[in-house]
Formats: sequence, C-alpha cells, structure tokens
Amino acid sequence: MSVVFVLDAVLARRGAREPTVRAAALWSAVWIGLGLLFGVGVTDIPTFIGVAALLAGIAAMACYIPARRAMGVDPVQALRSR
Repeated sequence: MSVVFVLDAVLARRGAREPTVRAAALWSAVWIGLGLLFGVGVTDIPTFIGVAALLAGIAAMACYIPARRAMGVDPVQALRSR
C-alpha cells in the first residue's frame, strides 16, 4: 500500500489532501489491475508471507552491514578525529 502512496505523491506532486471518491476509485482500479496482472489475490497468504519475509531480510541486512563495518572502528580514534 505504501507504494501507491509514494506513486501518488511523486506523480501528483501535491501535499496532503482529502481523499475523493474519484481518487478512491482510481486507486481501487490500480489495485485490482495489479492483482489481475500478477495473479495475486487478496487471500494469497503464501505470497504475502514470502514478500514480508523478503522485506524483513533486506531490512535486517541493511542494518547488519553498516553495523558490522562500524564495529571495526576504534571509538576513541573516531571521537578524536572530529
């Protein structure tokens, strides 16, 4: 759902606004179209679990890699360099 909000913010280039019936119908059509295009239904639990696990793994690696690099730096030298 956040992808739709990002697309709306980027494509429309507007600030926060009240949702209209037209906007709700448009985004409903987009979601229905994506579901039909990729064959993912609302009750497709394995797909949602798989995507959630994939995103969680990517987020964990995005935290782990910089933390691992930071562990190699001596804190005293890092504070003295400033």
